[in-house]
Amino acid sequence: MFTKIRNTVPCDCKKCDGKQVEERTRKSHMELEQRLAYSVSGFVPSLPGNKFNNQAHTAPEIDHHGPIAERLSSSKKRTEQGSIPFDSNYRSDSAIFVPPKRRRQDQFREPEVNQHENLGNDENNRSIDDDMVLNDHETPVEQFVAPENGLEFEYLDTNVNFTDSWILIWIFKYQARFRLSDVAIDSLIKFFRQTLMDADQTRFKDFPSSLHSASNLLQIDNQSKTYAVCPSCNALYNIADVVAKEEFKCTHIEFPMKSKGKPCGTELAEQVPLTIENKRRPKLLFPLPNLKIQINSLYQRTEFRQQLRKWTNRDVNNEILADIYDGKIWKNFPDTSGAPYFTPEAADSHLGIMINLDWFQPFESSVYSCGAIYGVICNLPREIRFKKENMLTLGLLPGPNEVKLHKINHYLSPIVDELLEFWDGIEIPAAGKNIRVALICCSNDIPAARKLCGHVSALVSCHRCYKAAGSSGNKLNFGGFDDMDDWFVERDLEEHRRNAEDWRLCRSEEERKRHVSSTHVRWTELLRLPYFNPIRHLIVDPMHCLFLGIAHWIIKKLWIDGNKITKHDLEKMEERAKNIKTPTDLGRIPNKIATGEGFSGFTADQWKTFILIYAIPLMWDLLASPDRKILGNFVRACSLLVCRIIDHNILNEAHERLFKVATLIEENYGLEKITPNLHLCLHIADCCRDYGPLYSFWCFSFERMNGILGSFPNSHRQIEPELLRIIMRHWRLDGLVSSQSNNIKLAEALKLIQPRATSGSLADYDNFEFSELWQFRKIFFQEVDDTVVGDEPFPGEMLTPCRIRVTLPDNVYRILTDYYNDAYGLQFATIAELTSISSDSIIVPNMVDQFARVRISAEIFGSAMAPRYLKNANVLAKFIQDNETTDLFPGQHLLNGINQHQTSKSDFTQKLMMKKAQILNFGEMNSIMLNEIV
Repeated sequence: MFTKIRNTVPCDCKKCDGKQVEERTRKSHMELEQRLAYSVSGFVPSLPGNKFNNQAHTAPEIDHHGPIAERLSSSKKRTEQGSIPFDSNYRSDSAIFVPPKRRRQDQFREPEVNQHENLGNDENNRSIDDDMVLNDHETPVEQFVAPENGLEFEYLDTNVNFTDSWILIWIFKYQARFRLSDVAIDSLIKFFRQTLMDADQTRFKDFPSSLHSASNLLQIDNQSKTYAVCPSCNALYNIADVVAKEEFKCTHIEFPMKSKGKPCGTELAEQVPLTIENKRRPKLLFPLPNLKIQINSLYQRTEFRQQLRKWTNRDVNNEILADIYDGKIWKNFPDTSGAPYFTPEAADSHLGIMINLDWFQPFESSVYSCGAIYGVICNLPREIRFKKENMLTLGLLPGPNEVKLHKINHYLSPIVDELLEFWDGIEIPAAGKNIRVALICCSNDIPAARKLCGHVSALVSCHRCYKAAGSSGNKLNFGGFDDMDDWFVERDLEEHRRNAEDWRLCRSEEERKRHVSSTHVRWTELLRLPYFNPIRHLIVDPMHCLFLGIAHWIIKKLWIDGNKITKHDLEKMEERAKNIKTPTDLGRIPNKIATGEGFSGFTADQWKTFILIYAIPLMWDLLASPDRKILGNFVRACSLLVCRIIDHNILNEAHERLFKVATLIEENYGLEKITPNLHLCLHIADCCRDYGPLYSFWCFSFERMNGILGSFPNSHRQIEPELLRIIMRHWRLDGLVSSQSNNIKLAEALKLIQPRATSGSLADYDNFEFSELWQFRKIFFQEVDDTVVGDEPFPGEMLTPCRIRVTLPDNVYRILTDYYNDAYGLQFATIAELTSISSDSIIVPNMVDQFARVRISAEIFGSAMAPRYLKNANVLAKFIQDNETTDLFPGQHLLNGINQHQTSKSDFTQKLMMKKAQILNFGEMNSIMLNEIV
């Protein structure tokens, strides 16, 4: 038999990687890469014979050079060597590039700014005709594209042609405030019409008679897009196309590069029986709230632009971090030209948003996971940034199950399309100018973060550095810190983008799995944003990592399951917890420490309270010495990180404490006990350097929105469209309220349904200017010589019940007089010393007006005088001891009083708060002390 032998040549494409192939095969691979370079953003042809111009298709901040084999090498070698990032056995003359060994850095480097952003718009740089660009059906990579639905969008007028429209606005705001159903509001509107017609039939003859007519009058309609979704592959379709054709099936092809790629074929609609006839309805719907309407509604508020600019008036101190504006990302985020994006001149037009992806259960009686993507505008001050009326909703992902891995890209695609529009700038009528929006941060739990940004599971690899999980027995772990200098280095952004592009070229599910195992990267639609950094812009959430993760795992898995803490110990801890009195605003832990297996049902906030307040006094004497060290270091790290204002020294100490916790666990429990959270917590300090204190980015602020969306009344059918209608109705109402800001009647009526002011000392911090918080911090840490003396208006008020002219106890009276002498530098004396003092001395009266409560901002402090408010009397205060050291003591207010006396210069009115301090020795009383509030 005669066999024809064809000439072979080396092919350097991704698939062949230098393998000998036939000339026609190499030629077809070259043509394929040329087509991919046009159809896939950022793809760089690797064949040496390809004359395609790389730079013409390079996204900003990304510099693609070198063959595909070169860009895959480092990630493959790191995976093969476990925690060793590079393989020393590769030959130096190989086509694979081996980077030099990196040294550990104290902080990650700043992102480089690409100097060739505009090259992609140069028509002269193209070497192939535009006719060669493939359409969606010809492109041999999986497409995550949302179809055009032909919705005509327009900004609605806020001027309603109805004199008494304010009544309808109030009714709808009443519904939103108390989360009432449409049926209830329809009845309320009918009742209002009946009552108003009886009062003045001529005036109210046009008052709506139903919810439907009221909605039409106020133009509360839905201008957002809603897509039909394939239940199998999550591809998006126009609803009209799906319901118009009988047995419409999904045509999405996951691997179009395969010669026999088959479409999904899942039927997208179902028959719904109605009274007259059956109707076709999509099985799943994906509602997409209109971001333009939400942004426009915010700019309709009179104070919104001033709030956006407020950050520009802050006192800048490079040594401290008080908010996101002090972080490196905000300071160094580049515009398309390479200049800073966030500047005082563009403070009200260049917005930065932080997004959060989470799932919640909207039904009480059934298991159904609905996803939501929230956004907050970081330009706003911290005290209003996370309020529900200021939070954006970017998408509502349909249930009943969470979307799988890369399939989330189908939902991200239309969101990214809108973000790309905003990056170029969109004319917002209410703003009167072009508004630009950039996604600068993603704050999520670990599973959502990996789906959103295209990273492999946290059980396999870290998304910020080159640490990969090793194996000890049959269990993966992140143990081994001896070679930390090798892997504690920020991942390369260019390499990540290239690996993500290569993921799209995989021809089968198995090939994708091998690619992800090798590179730890998969494609995400967020990479279409030219500025987005999926490594640095994805923070490690402290709420899930520290409190729901490490705290829960150490106590329950290491100590309870390891019999370090017994059932008897849990009961003892529960009894001790009942004897510790805490301020009401700190929250309480449930009385079920000993229930079940221990710590049943603790929320993230309760774990935080337990670690910061209860853990050491409850557990210290129950633990062995190594476990005490673990607990002490962890509590100290958490206490430092939750400070509202932090500095670099605090971050350094917190990082060292967390590192000590990890090494102590490895030393005493073994490598297999080092979980992903114990590794990820080592990156929290870097996240703070990028975004400021934990309060600026942790997920506590987003969790409340899940409860709000889940509490809205619904039909228990397709919840996502109903939630979309409610969300967009709220934005429309906010715009109508802003347009009638001068309507006194509406303003007074809205006060009737205004929520209560937030109570709690932590919430009070939001109302203080940065300079005030910074001054308080310096005084608290005794970094300045200032003392709390002088004359200024009392920031609160004394509340009843009260007693007039109450005699002070002798010991308190003596302490008060001594304090005046030390603090004010004048000569004060008691009444008993009247005969032996000079004429310049000031007599301190021993009579006060005693009040049971005192209000400071939203917080009410009680005292021992009023048993009803005794719990509010528990506070923490800092005192100077006899040996000149200072320490914090929990205590209880004895009384609040007003003490008046005269000097030759002016009258002094002293408002006093007397405190009985106690040491945390399970209730042992220690001493009587006095704290003055001026």
